[in-house]
Amino acid sequence: MILHKAVALALVVCVLTPGAAWGGTVLDLDEGARSYPLGPYLEMLEDESGTLGLDDVRAGGRGRGFEPVRRQRLNLGLTSSVYWLRFRVERDRRSGARWLLELAAPVLDDVRVYYVTPRGVVGEQRAGDMSPFATRPYRHRNLVFPLPTTEPGILDVYVRVATEGAIILPLTLWAEPAFMRHDRNRLLLLGVYLGTLSTLLLYNLFIFIAVRDRSYLYYVLYLGGTALLQFTLNGLAAQFLWPAAGGAGNVTVLFFFGAAAAAGAAFARSFLGTATRQPGLHGLLGVMALAAAALAVGGASISYPIALRGVLLMTVGIMGVILVAAVRAYRQGYGPARFLLLAFAALVPGVVLYMARTVGWAPSNLLTDHAVELSTALEALLLSFGLADRINAAEAEKRRAERRAAEAREAFSQTLIRAQEADRRRIAGELHDSVGQALLVIHGRLRRLVGRDDAPSANAHVLRETAEMARQAIDETRSIARFLHPPQLERLGLAAAIRAMAERVLSGSGIELDCDIDETAGDRVVADDRIQLYRIAQEAVSNVARHSAARRCRVSLRQAADRLELLVEDDGVGIGSGGDGAPPAPGGFGLSGLRERARLLGGAVALRPRPHGGTELAVTIPLDGA
Repeated sequence: MILHKAVALALVVCVLTPGAAWGGTVLDLDEGARSYPLGPYLEMLEDESGTLGLDDVRAGGRGRGFEPVRRQRLNLGLTSSVYWLRFRVERDRRSGARWLLELAAPVLDDVRVYYVTPRGVVGEQRAGDMSPFATRPYRHRNLVFPLPTTEPGILDVYVRVATEGAIILPLTLWAEPAFMRHDRNRLLLLGVYLGTLSTLLLYNLFIFIAVRDRSYLYYVLYLGGTALLQFTLNGLAAQFLWPAAGGAGNVTVLFFFGAAAAAGAAFARSFLGTATRQPGLHGLLGVMALAAAALAVGGASISYPIALRGVLLMTVGIMGVILVAAVRAYRQGYGPARFLLLAFAALVPGVVLYMARTVGWAPSNLLTDHAVELSTALEALLLSFGLADRINAAEAEKRRAERRAAEAREAFSQTLIRAQEADRRRIAGELHDSVGQALLVIHGRLRRLVGRDDAPSANAHVLRETAEMARQAIDETRSIARFLHPPQLERLGLAAAIRAMAERVLSGSGIELDCDIDETAGDRVVADDRIQLYRIAQEAVSNVARHSAARRCRVSLRQAADRLELLVEDDGVGIGSGGDGAPPAPGGFGLSGLRERARLLGGAVALRPRPHGGTELAVTIPLDGA
């Protein structure tokens, strides 16, 4: 009996519904259900010419009828055909729920939905990226169509889809409360994704402003292009950025896609330093970045499917070249390249899945629909880590360069001081052996001339004065020679040489000298370092004689188990007291040389005022084995 009623009902429906007979499964809307994925209930008809109307497809599509879909998410790729979909629902007579048909593909150009009952067409709705947002039958980022609240019974729904981009048709029928709850969850996840990209963008923008490294600027541009591309693909741009501008979706998708690809290529060139490490790939990436940018800017002037395919192919090519460059850089020992390789390992699967879904090579499902969001978020995090590691690497390289420079300066200083001492030793030897000996010969001959009985009396006085001048020149020459290179240092040792130098420098200055010198001090000091210690003491005592206006000067040289201590102190005017008698400031040339000599010996210099007036200079030099 029940079977007879079902057959009768089917015959009535066929009679009352004009056009081709229904071949799909009827969806019975249950009052307690939340949603119905429509794949199992859909039938599809391809309109290659794009000229069929509703009456045509209801009448059989001019020879081509509807075929069952039987897939949850319909992905037709890039095609120029118009597609018609239909499904049939039966509403319970007691049902008062509001049902929403959601097409979760926001960038489709033009979608029209027709509602047909046995009495005829009872409603038509239209939405799509080519129309202003305000004209949508339901204000939502996706394309959502409320089913008409007609009388209970059979309702046929026809969906016409026309677009220049990829046709991806994830159709779901929702009870409105369930739709609202589900949409809140989706928006939360989308907000986390876009918030992550925005946070990384601002963070790296601040770093670029601080350090002016172009890698960060290119990375900011890449993140901006990626975020705006996803903002557009998820329908938020049409809702919030250009709600009144119908037709902006295709242009902006192409622009942001190409801009992100070009910025990514520029970032990789800068991040990997390909200009110096891989000049061939550097030029290739530059050309590909310009091509992607040209497609982004000028793609609107050509066919959108052709431009989109060009951008997709250019993106794949850029990713391939960057991958090769990163592998080479990593093999060359460039550490930050490993983060780029990790980022690629996260990005490539998502992009490949997205492109395969776009051109129709992969089905549309939860993984392929959100692969780009997941992969780009992870890639952005890894690249940020890479940029941070690049800063650390740059800082480490800077420290190594500074250390090498310091070592070079120290080696240069040592070489310069040794060369200076060698020149002093040579000049002192020449003064003593050549000029001094010549002056001795001149002095001896003049003395003999003065003592001769036949010397003219008128010239005797001149000869005596000349002989005295020669003697003074000999003494001055010997004094200069001793100053340039003290002979006592080799003959008597460091302690005796410092004592003799202090007595000579302060003689005739009116400054009383107090020497407290350990005669064994300096025995553990090598010859090259002894001359440096001698020069330090010489500079310190000379400063006392020239600047201190002191009455007493004390020179102390002590040797401890692990160090040698030299102390020069006076009771003069003190540091920074002003006037002509003030000692030089700690940064003066003489003290700078003194400090440099002490530094080359690994020692330290302390210059400080004495509590009761005067200055104290203390030099501590570590000994071998300390």
